[in-house]
Amino acid sequence: MEKELFRCNDKILVLQICAILEDNNIPYIKKDEGSLSYLNTVAGSNSGLKRVWVSEEDYEKAKELIKMFEDSLK
Repeated sequence: MEKELFRCNDKILVLQICAILEDNNIPYIKKDEGSLSYLNTVAGSNSGLKRVWVSEEDYEKAKELIKMFEDSLK
């Protein structure tokens, strides 16, 4: 079963989160939400809510990695 790890409206930030997960061999699912999600994907729009999900067994490790990333931005 998957758990939601992260959500925001910033496509670049979501891509950075996904890159961190990939670098640490953590599988994830990225979902674009909203009525224009297909258009956002095709046109590369930065609008709309984006969510990143990971498995329950990877959740704690992923959460720790995301926290370290967020702390580095401060």
